[in-house]
Amino acid sequence: MAILVFSIMLSKAITTKLTSKAYWKQPCTEWSIKSWEKFYLKKNPGCSKETSYSKLLSELEILRSNLNESGEKKSSSFIS
Repeated sequence: MAILVFSIMLSKAITTKLTSKAYWKQPCTEWSIKSWEKFYLKKNPGCSKETSYSKLLSELEILRSNLNESGEKKSSSFIS
């Protein structure tokens, strides 16, 4: 059984635009709605889930626009 491993190396130019750098430094295989919620609510106690989702949307928009502009390298490999 082969497993596709996908990784994104974010450049410093992109991470400086993000406000939640610590979250994006973890392996992309650990990124999820639940992990974001846990991360954000731990850093911002008393915040609503809706606020955390709004912040996630902002972060994703930054990533999307900057990854498209910079042509950041995405790499993938198969592990058998």
